[in-house]
Amino acid sequence: MTSGEDATFTEHVALAGSVPAGTHECTVDFLIDGESRGFVQKLTVNVPGLKIDDVEVPENGGPAVFTVTRTGPTTNPVTVKYATANGTATAPGDYTAVNGTLTFAAGETTKPVPVPIVDDAVNEPDETFTVNLSAPTGAAIVDGAGTGTIVDNERDGTFSCQATAVKIAGLKAAQANPADVPCADDVATVAQSTLNAGIVKVETSLLDARTDQTPDDLNSAPPAVGDSGSAKATIEKTKITAGLVVIELGVIKSSASATCVKEPEGLKAQLAGASSIASLKINGVPVTVGTAPLTIPLLVGSLQINSTQKTGNTIVQRAVFLDTLLTDVVLAESKANVEGQPCG
Repeated sequence: MTSGEDATFTEHVALAGSVPAGTHECTVDFLIDGESRGFVQKLTVNVPGLKIDDVEVPENGGPAVFTVTRTGPTTNPVTVKYATANGTATAPGDYTAVNGTLTFAAGETTKPVPVPIVDDAVNEPDETFTVNLSAPTGAAIVDGAGTGTIVDNERDGTFSCQATAVKIAGLKAAQANPADVPCADDVATVAQSTLNAGIVKVETSLLDARTDQTPDDLNSAPPAVGDSGSAKATIEKTKITAGLVVIELGVIKSSASATCVKEPEGLKAQLAGASSIASLKINGVPVTVGTAPLTIPLLVGSLQINSTQKTGNTIVQRAVFLDTLLTDVVLAESKANVEGQPCG
């Protein structure tokens, strides 16, 4: 080329595959005979981005349709590969695996990725799988993993519940839902009760036991947040005589529940229990109590206050438990349990 003539050339700017989406500044220095002569150019390069969303779909709701979105410049074509991957949901039992390549023509900003869902007859927790993006051309991946959540639509479990105001040596007073399984709406009230077993005598007044299931017919609808089985027991006044020990109690209350709650992995049964005692006297001496667990040693055994027992999917809340060598006394016992999978 003769000195003084104009030079015409075409520039090609290539970006490394690891360059993130967004706007990038490049500096180009034109060398003459291998040396910089001050001919410097600054370029602005816009890199499109690709992201995939998360999808939640009922098991019987048809395919889970993910959306892949291109952001930034849309003047050039872009391609990206996609493929499903197992999580707690697995193919082919829970969904049909898919893979392929998406091509965005100039001006296109979104592309769907449908994943067929298998509607089985198994009651199981909500399950998840992912759709992953890879190997993009003409763009960078911003969010390359879409989570698909399959919400189960079967229910083969139920709640159980039972409330008992007084139990002593196999004798009971005011028990709601004696069958225990399944939980059912029930109320048992007794004005006064006196039960004896050996040297132990239990006198109570205004006993109330209640159980409740919400909704009443859990098999008629799919599981929902707030579905529950619960039990409550109340005694207004109690006097226990065990040999030389006299125990007097004010209002006694207990409650237990199993409730469907929403957690990241789906619906789960949450167990809860609580109890309280308004006042307590032992041989006329007041003892401070409330809602916290407390064990009091006695000449005839031990007095346990506000005990909560969780075993597997069962919770038992006892406001008062008198443990003696001859017999046991239970006051205001509430029980709730999960049978099978009532919560998704």
